Amino acid sequence: MSDTFQKDATAKPKSSGSWFGFVLIAVLVVFIGYRALQLRPATTHAVMLNAELTLDEALDESEATGKPVLAFATASWCGPCQSLKRNGLADESVLALISERTIPVTLEETTDRGARDIGKLPVRAYPTLALIQGGEVLSMIEGAQPASAIITWLESNTEPAPASEG
Repeated sequence: MSDTFQKDATAKPKSSGSWFGFVLIAVLVVFIGYRALQLRPATTHAVMLNAELTLDEALDESEATGKPVLAFATASWCGPCQSLKRNGLADESVLALISERTIPVTLEETTDRGARDIGKLPVRAYPTLALIQGGEVLSMIEGAQPASAIITWLESNTEPAPASEG
């Protein structure tokens, strides 16, 4: 009798390497998908936070209307900024309150104009929301705040629009 074993040509070798490779690829796909969602540009806020307006133009409009400027200091590289855009600033109640009570303006740190305008304010962190009237910062709130906190902050620091005569 022979001490050698014949290899079965149809048998597949057991390999933990292929299982590990599959798990590694799955983890990478999930991670890349999560980061893509985190870093995707938030577009909802664009309707209410005017990126075309400069801080000086917003201050002029504030003087004419009596509404304070709501300056949103942000940066495209800032994860909490993107989260605030997609969450707190995307809330319909927040959007309505901002539209009713303020002159909104977006100050993007990665543009020359935005960086210059942010330099005029006491911004220490991104994101920052600042209420400004008559050239004076009335109040600021920092970080990726939930809609409820933004609503409370706006209601305590701004006046309701006067009721229209009908």
